[in-house]
Formats: sequence, structure tokens, C-alpha cells
Amino acid sequence: MRRVNTRSNRFRISATSTIKASRIEFVLSVPDITTSEGLLHPLSQGSAPRLIRVCKEDEGVGICAGLSFTGKRGLLLIQQTGLLDSINAIRGNAVEYNLPICMMVGLLQKEVGVPPRQSKSYGVRIVEPILDAMGIVYHNIEEDSDVAKIRPAIDNGFDAVVISRARGQAEVGIVRGVRCQRDDLSEAGRAARGTLD
Repeated sequence: MRRVNTRSNRFRISATSTIKASRIEFVLSVPDITTSEGLLHPLSQGSAPRLIRVCKEDEGVGICAGLSFTGKRGLLLIQQTGLLDSINAIRGNAVEYNLPICMMVGLLQKEVGVPPRQSKSYGVRIVEPILDAMGIVYHNIEEDSDVAKIRPAIDNGFDAVVISRARGQAEVGIVRGVRCQRDDLSEAGRAARGTLD
């Protein structure tokens, strides 16, 4: 008989419900055994949000960028290894072009209860300093009570882009990291938005 971890089951149900309540229409992910049982499998069983499988994480960044042009909300579910592989796509699309790229980034090999910067895993320890260097604000989602941070983070990320376009500022949603923020949008980004003075 298989033993069910009720804590992770509650977290999965809670996180899945919160994603749906956040008006996310598309969830993008690479095939991933780590998140499959917890989030991807339950999401794939319903009709909304629609699950889109991608080959590489930076493809997901590009698709989320494209969805934003149609007014659709996308959420990219990846591991930190995919985040690191996608840094240039995130820099260009999310930070410089001010497009809402929302992500939930799992920290593979992170020890439970240990802050990411104190992890024994190098790949986990470097995530927050990189996000800080890029000006990306994030929230750690580890406990059941942390699930309450997801919806406001998604909403703030998408809503802030609409507001910031008028001010020439970039603010982007990243969940598990949440909400990237930069005060200066590049000239190329302002030109792409039609806000070049």
C-alpha cells in the first residue's frame, strides 16, 4: 500500500486551486518527473488552465511573452536549472521588454526548512543572488501557509505591467520568485512598447 504524504497533498491541492483562481489560462512546462505528481498531473487532468509542454525552458519564456500580447496569462513551471538556462530570455523579454513572465521555480535539491542561500547545493545557493542582481523580487513558497503569496504575486505581476507601461518602467511577475522590478526600461524596450520619448 502506497503511503500518501497528506502535507504535500494539501499543498498540491492548495497551489493548484490558487493557480486556477489567479486567472492563469496556460501553464507551460518541460516534462519533469519532480513536479509531475505534485502539480503537472493534476493540472493536466482539467481543461483549465491548459497545460503546454515545451522542449526547453527558454521556449516557455518566449511563449509566455507571446501570450501576453494577446492578453492571456501564462505561468511557466520550471526548476532552477531551467531558470539558469533561461537567464538571457528572461532578461530580454521580462526585464528589458517589460513583458509579464510569471514563473514558479522549483529548487531541486533544496533542503526542507533551510533558506536557499544556506543550501548545501551550489545550484540552489546561487539562485537568489542572481535574481537580486537582475532586480527581480521573489517570494519563497515552502510551507502550506506560503501558498497565500501566489495569487497576489501573479496579480501584481500582470497588473503592474499594464500600469508601468505608461510610466516607462518594467515590473514583471515571477512566482517562486515573484515580481521582477526595474526602474529603467531600455530604449529598445520603450521603442517596442511605443513609449519612446
